[in-house]
Amino acid sequence: MKFSILFVSLFALSLILGAQEQECPHFSGSAKNRVENQGRWLVSESLQERVAQRSSAFGHLIKYEQCHILKSRLLSDEDAVVQGPFFFVDGVELQSLVGRYRKTWIMAVEPRDATAKMPDANLLELTAHHWVLMYRNKDGSKNTLATGEY
Repeated sequence: MKFSILFVSLFALSLILGAQEQECPHFSGSAKNRVENQGRWLVSESLQERVAQRSSAFGHLIKYEQCHILKSRLLSDEDAVVQGPFFFVDGVELQSLVGRYRKTWIMAVEPRDATAKMPDANLLELTAHHWVLMYRNKDGSKNTLATGEY
């Protein structure tokens, strides 16, 4: 009896998770061209994997934003910053910001609890073909941790 309840619960959870994954848009044709013009990283299949090797927090954030960017107004012609998702990485709850200034995208993460340890990387800059992972100190200075192309 307990086994069947557990099996039904796991099956229902897999259906819910599968439905959530199906909500992620896949662009093609003119829609893909428009999205690439606004932010090529949104349709890059390799970016999330490459950044995740250096920062699990930004790997998670990229994956989320690539799937949910249409719900924000960041693809409009205006520069903007929006509150990103709250999520857990390595047992720390993080809050995020995602913004765009001209054709440069910026993502930032920080612990929701001010006493928690700041992630090793807390700032990600994305341009048309490059990404830069950084640590920004409280005084505003930045240290580059990794760079790459996508």
